[in-house]
Amino acid sequence: MKQKLSQVHLTLTLAQLTAHRLRRRSSTLVLLLLGLVPCAILIFWVISNFGDGRVSLKPYDMFLRVQSHYFLNFYVPLLAIFLGLGAISDEIETRNITFTLVRPLHRASIVVGRLLGHYIVGFGLVSICIIANYAANMFFQIEDFAGQLPILLNSVFILCFGLMGYLSVIAVLGTFWRKFAIIAGILWLILDNLFGRTPVDVFKWVSIMYRMSASYWEKHFPFYGFTGTAIESSPAWINAFYCLCLALICIAIMAAKLNLKEIILSEGAN
Repeated sequence: MKQKLSQVHLTLTLAQLTAHRLRRRSSTLVLLLLGLVPCAILIFWVISNFGDGRVSLKPYDMFLRVQSHYFLNFYVPLLAIFLGLGAISDEIETRNITFTLVRPLHRASIVVGRLLGHYIVGFGLVSICIIANYAANMFFQIEDFAGQLPILLNSVFILCFGLMGYLSVIAVLGTFWRKFAIIAGILWLILDNLFGRTPVDVFKWVSIMYRMSASYWEKHFPFYGFTGTAIESSPAWINAFYCLCLALICIAIMAAKLNLKEIILSEGAN
């Protein structure tokens, strides 16, 4: 009984329930289909291979380009917006947080459970879509399919730790400003991208986009700053650790917000 009431067990249960509820939403299906849009490249390669079209670009190169331009710069930030905004704010908006607060869960456990549930769904969407895109391209370069799998795993890892960082910050914005959160989130994502392209080391250090771009084993896209200098490579695990630390800071901020919410509710009851 004590084991079932442990904070770890309750947190994981909340994460599982949250992920299950998210998977059943129609918006999640829309996000999945949106991530699978680049798989339409199959049609292009069929026409190129069986028609008269001649393409200088190889399927592997196409996968790298689609990954950088579509997934890195568009799909992952989009997921962070749609999933992160509802991590805590949905509970507050629908007043479900009132019932959650009276359960034997620490405030940090509630935040971690909710955030982890959203991240599990986001992790699944990113992994499925990037793997499907890899298969859609490499099916036409089958001799290199197995040889480039480490690059695929590196890509999944990078996109997923980037999603963790983005998701956490967007969740904080959604917790404090429900109506303004979408605009604030988009502005922050744009700012993060601009920080990654500046010559100022401090700005690059805090930029999630820069850290994701610096983690790729194979430089496959021209990512230059305002000074015209290419980004410098850095270990992916260090950049992932930065995003993890950022997520922990965001969890602490949201837990403090829930404590304040509990005080307001208790004062209203009196």
